Amino acid sequence: MQNATDLRKTLTQEAKAILSGSNESPAQIYDLAKRLAALSEFEFARRVLEKAYEKLSGDDAPVLRLRIVQKWALYTYKDTKLNREERFETARKILIKEGAISQTTDQETLGLAGAIYKRRWEVNSQKRDLEWALYYYSKGHQQGPEKDQGYTGINAAFVEDLLAHQEQREAREVGGESETAPERQARARAIRQEIIEHVVPLEAAFDLTKPEDWWWWVYATVGEAYFGLGEYDRAVEWLVDRPRAAGLDISPWMRESTERHLAALAVMQTDAATEAGFVQSPAGVALTKLFGSPYTVGLIYLQREDAVRVGFERRFGLGLSGGGFRASLFHIGVLARLAELDVLRHVEGLSCVSGGS
Repeated sequence: MQNATDLRKTLTQEAKAILSGSNESPAQIYDLAKRLAALSEFEFARRVLEKAYEKLSGDDAPVLRLRIVQKWALYTYKDTKLNREERFETARKILIKEGAISQTTDQETLGLAGAIYKRRWEVNSQKRDLEWALYYYSKGHQQGPEKDQGYTGINAAFVEDLLAHQEQREAREVGGESETAPERQARARAIRQEIIEHVVPLEAAFDLTKPEDWWWWVYATVGEAYFGLGEYDRAVEWLVDRPRAAGLDISPWMRESTERHLAALAVMQTDAATEAGFVQSPAGVALTKLFGSPYTVGLIYLQREDAVRVGFERRFGLGLSGGGFRASLFHIGVLARLAELDVLRHVEGLSCVSGGS
């Protein structure tokens, strides 16, 4: 069996051959792209899928066409080597290639559309992106949670909570209480209860023909549903104590996606004013049990104790370098753009030199 380094080298060589014009079929390229993505080689994965799409003909099965487009969009928005705004917009346009995403009932497509808008919100903090994400996730959930292991539903619940948290925070800043936040939280709770009702029975079927990533989303979705309901022991049971969940061989980004959701939920569920209070809260204790050690957030490797703190602190600093008059003009433009995106209010510290001052 090849080790990860040798396998990565072999697969990237195959990808380079395809990009140079080798004659693999769209189905063969699709399989290669999935193997590349499992190693987080998203740049090669999206590029070969673009080649696969170009090779498609009218005789190719509609299912294969759709799957190629879906993975192409997924790997595009996950490719951090692309400009952030570019990769989200490009991924959205890719989804449109096989029909308007506003008309589809395909849960995979709807989930991808929701994910694109949610990731855009993470970058620009625009509430409208969260609302679009909720639209697509909710439409996917309406098709039946058991059909996609609750994936679109659990994300719809998560976005409802994000919007509720944001609306409550904005209302309290002016001395009031949000009227819409409790309604959103109630909908999130109802979705999670529905997921538990329909997705938990999938484990009993124990269909060994299902791939490991299919099983992971069953355990991750149910675990997150319990966590969102405040039933932390059940969450730990599904994500850690279930023997099959602990032994699944899945891509790191899948675990990271779930971990990020749980960390954000813990922050929203905890009113602690200090880091120590957060870590000692029921949500913080559960979070410590759930995170692996070490695990990856972006390019930073964190020990499990630090993983808990990441969710709580969320402070941002802005460094402005020197360079005289040119630097001053450049930094004014940066600050103006951050203000337009409503990101500037999250900055709590400034470090400036010379023209940056």
